[in-house]
Formats: sequence, C-alpha cells, structure tokens
Amino acid sequence: MVSTINKIQILEKYISRNQSVNNIISSTITKLLERETKRMQDLFHSLKFQLKSFEKQYLMNSKDFVKEFEKGNLGDDIDFIEWSATFDMFINAKKSLEILNGK
Repeated sequence: MVSTINKIQILEKYISRNQSVNNIISSTITKLLERETKRMQDLFHSLKFQLKSFEKQYLMNSKDFVKEFEKGNLGDDIDFIEWSATFDMFINAKKSLEILNGK
C-alpha cells in the first residue's frame, strides 16, 4: 500500500515533468486544501469553545493553567487532564491552519 506521502511525491514528480498540469489535478488539489482548511477551522473553533468553558469554570486562562499544570501545582483531576489535552490539540490545530494558509 502506497502511503499518502509517497503519493504526494509521485504527484510532485509527475507535475515537475509535465509543466502543463491538467486542470482537473489543479482543481482537485485546490478543493482538497479548501476542505482540509475548513475541517481544521471547525476543529479550531470547537477546541477554542471548549477552552473557554474550562477557563470560565476555573477562572484561569489556558496558558496560565498549562504552566501550573505542567509544574504539577494543580494535581491530576480528570478535568485538568482533559483541559491540557484540549489545549495541546488547539495548538496543533492552530499550527496546521498556519501551514494550510501558507504561513
């Protein structure tokens, strides 16, 4: 089975040899990127909403929470573990959006 990375490498090689890339390929790539950007935006906003809920509940912003949690100052309550994981996913979604937006 060919991995996604290998498929991209094959496509890249094909495009570099055939400068007049078919409009269908170009259109398909554009649609895939748009779809993935939309998916990441939806995830980002959902995670942001979850973070705001934790912040409201515990009267602390997420960045301060993570610092204290990582120092071990807050214990290992299930909410704190979930909050930490949500923050990590939020940061990863943000980085993915930056890549998808060409930054």
